[in-house]
Amino acid sequence: QKHTLTHSGTHRTACSRIHPEHSRIRYYHVSHHINMARLVLLCLPAAIAVAAAASPDPWPMFLQSSNHHANSANAGGSVSIPSGELSAAWTYNMSHQISSSPCLIDDVVVAASGCGDDPCAGGDIVALFRDTGKVKWSTPLGTGVAYSSPMPSKDGKLVYIGTDAGKVVALSVATGAVVYSYTAGGNVTATPCISSQDGAVFVGSYDGNMYKLDAELNFVWKSATMGQVWSSATISDDGSMVFFGSVDHGIYAVKTDTGDKAWVQNTTGRIKSPAVYDNGQVLIGNYEDKCLRCLDAATGKEAWRYTAGDFVFSAPAVAGTKMVVLSDTDKFVYGLDRKTGSLVWKTQLPGYVDSSPVIAGDKVVVSCDNDGAGVTGGVLHVLDLATGKILSAFSGMAETESSAAVGHDGIFVGSMDGGVRKIV
Repeated sequence: QKHTLTHSGTHRTACSRIHPEHSRIRYYHVSHHINMARLVLLCLPAAIAVAAAASPDPWPMFLQSSNHHANSANAGGSVSIPSGELSAAWTYNMSHQISSSPCLIDDVVVAASGCGDDPCAGGDIVALFRDTGKVKWSTPLGTGVAYSSPMPSKDGKLVYIGTDAGKVVALSVATGAVVYSYTAGGNVTATPCISSQDGAVFVGSYDGNMYKLDAELNFVWKSATMGQVWSSATISDDGSMVFFGSVDHGIYAVKTDTGDKAWVQNTTGRIKSPAVYDNGQVLIGNYEDKCLRCLDAATGKEAWRYTAGDFVFSAPAVAGTKMVVLSDTDKFVYGLDRKTGSLVWKTQLPGYVDSSPVIAGDKVVVSCDNDGAGVTGGVLHVLDLATGKILSAFSGMAETESSAAVGHDGIFVGSMDGGVRKIV
């Protein structure tokens, strides 16, 4: 079912600010100076465009890219995270707890809430100005958002998200207005995956299907599994295949043009983790199998497997050709050799880890639970990528399953206390 909706939210335009020193132009009687000033003004747009192209924001979507590499280096920019004490620059409190992950779009951070007890209910999606934490817009969704995270459209004008009412919703990035909506046959806790080729939306549902919708959320096809699809899909570089897991224990490769299955790899455990595509291979965690598998994307053949200490609910972060970083519910974060899956380092955190680790430069950012019996310590941790050594931690929030979004201006993360925080 496809719906076109309207929303009466207030449109607030963000105005660019110019430094006072640049707002005044001295006029000289000497014609040479006048001509030089005109030349500078004519060149400013080009200079600004070059600067913007050279410094893209490193975290525009869930796990950084549709491949789910969770690595800021893929954006071509540099991110510096301090190794010392971390603090919250601001906190915005939402109406319900937050289990999904925020994304960074231009000058705002977009986050959603709504997963609570008995059952997920209420909830909203909000855009906050990154410098102040003040609200640009806030849209009630009328239902909860469990794990589905905001995902921008190909053209950046919309943001998609799944809900516990089984809807996939598209909202205006500028105003928060609900523009399109599609209703699947069950809850949508997966994060939509967007094709860079045509902007198509791929998302799984508790009804056991992987859906392909066009950019306006019109139905294209669905591909059935034998269980709920929690796993957020990833897409191949050429856009020809999507990969995901199901709680029916299967790992699926599906052709994007037809929805036909290319291959299915059967395992012995449920799969809830987001899939990762990297260099012709698929990396995906397994719940009961307690492992990370690396499969050939063309055939589904297993290249290697690493068995962790407990359930793997998260996605691994990819550090180029050298390493992948994995977390599990046994309180550990693992650095694994990318080619072989062999252990490089292993670091214990204070609580179990459901959130996916992310990589920013030479550091790893990962969050954990800290409210178990006898558990004390930080929630968000910064680790050295090469060694796994804990460099810093932040404890001023409740436990979280939210994976961080790392910008040039700070770390953004949600938590179970309903807070969205900018940590610097």
